[in-house]
Amino acid sequence: MLNRAVIKPSIDELNNSSDLTVEYETIKKGRSVAALSFQFTQDKQRKLKLTS
Repeated sequence: MLNRAVIKPSIDELNNSSDLTVEYETIKKGRSVAALSFQFTQDKQRKLKLTS
């Protein structure tokens, strides 16, 4: 639920509107998710939109 409602939309928004590429991995303990690991990389080819 949290993944679909919060995490994925937030990552999609960051990937589309910034020069960052965000990826994440779920770390499980048994069958439940114990932690999330995020990786941020800067995409130097992507330019930010400038507003005036």
